[in-house]
Amino acid sequence: MNKCLIIGIGNTLRGDDGIASLVLKHLHDTIVSDRIVEVTQLTIELAPTLAECKCVLFIDAALDLPPGQWKIGEVPTGVEVATPFGHELTPAELVQLTCALFRHCPAASLLRIGASEFDKPDSISDILSVNVAAYADCVSHWYQEHFHEDENPVVAL
Repeated sequence: MNKCLIIGIGNTLRGDDGIASLVLKHLHDTIVSDRIVEVTQLTIELAPTLAECKCVLFIDAALDLPPGQWKIGEVPTGVEVATPFGHELTPAELVQLTCALFRHCPAASLLRIGASEFDKPDSISDILSVNVAAYADCVSHWYQEHFHEDENPVVAL
């Protein structure tokens, strides 16, 4: 249970919503790939995977931040889950369900990236494209902070 996991959320067919996918591609050479998961939405099927982790970082596009800006913070705990069997959960709901089902709550963080253009399939806005390396650095720093020597090695940057 020493594993740290990075989960990118978004749909590459919806423009900036696919920013997490681009960040993850940037990270594949620096972080062991079995520590990276890419999904279009969070579902309860991810709960067993989270239950095996000591920490998780979610990456997602955000409408409440100015385009291009990013913010990393802890996922709130103790949230009420609207419906555990829905087709989409928030990171807080997924962590809460993991806690309830497996009696283990991984430390969870969320990197939100301000996005604004969702109507261009397979295309990220210019302001997000120029910052992909910065977003990836943020994720790498988070991973290094949570990495311990008893885990699989991470390839140096």
